[in-house]
Amino acid sequence: MPVKATLVQSASPTPLRLGKSAPPPVRIFAGTQSILGAAVRYCNGQDCVARVATAPRITAPAGSTVTFAVVRAPRTATLDVSGTGGGRFELSGTTLLAWHSRLPAGAHRLTLTLSWAEGEGTWTFQVAGR
Repeated sequence: MPVKATLVQSASPTPLRLGKSAPPPVRIFAGTQSILGAAVRYCNGQDCVARVATAPRITAPAGSTVTFAVVRAPRTATLDVSGTGGGRFELSGTTLLAWHSRLPAGAHRLTLTLSWAEGEGTWTFQVAGR
């Protein structure tokens, strides 16, 4: 069965919504900084909504642990990290997910994809390790 998708063209700060359903907030912690992520894709069952959004930016000392706080514990969690020392990482945990590699120096785009029984969501972040 094909998935119905909607693309929201605006980079509006308005939260993604799919009917009455919305992705839970996700916060990143790195060093002493934290910021809410930008949900760029959210699926509930076969219905999906996506948008182009500017990833929030934070700066942290290189070597910092990166942790994500989520409202609902996901079934799976995957982190894609661009830049030097990047790659794809499977995260485990409940409502606190830690990237066990230390933050490399340089600028990185982090894309976090979480799944639950009824759907999945993707959030993006810009993190600079200095």
